[in-house]
Amino acid sequence: MATQTFTFLFTDIEGSTAMAERLGNAWSGVLAPAGTPADVVAKLNAAIDEGLTSREGQASLMKLSALSKPGTPQDFASFIAAQSPIWAELVRLSGASIE
Repeated sequence: MATQTFTFLFTDIEGSTAMAERLGNAWSGVLAPAGTPADVVAKLNAAIDEGLTSREGQASLMKLSALSKPGTPQDFASFIAAQSPIWAELVRLSGASIE
C-alpha cells in the first residue's frame, strides 16, 4: 500500500496554531469501494480488528508509536465525517486550489 507524507508550513496562515491543535495526530484507515457487499465489509472489518488487537499487531504498532482504534465501519464513517470540515478549513486557510 502506498503512503504519502504531507508537510504543511503555517508561517503565514492566520489561526494556524489553533488549526494544527484541532488536527491532532495523523490517522489512517481502510476503505472499500462503494457497493462492496455488507458481508464482505463485515469479514474485512473483523479480520482487520483481529489483526489490530493481536499481540503481534500491537507490537508492530508500538514500534511505530502508533495506536489502534478498532471499530465498526459506521464508527469510521462518523470519524471521517467529523474530520472533513477540519481539513476543508485547513485547505481554505492555506489558499490551496486544484489546478
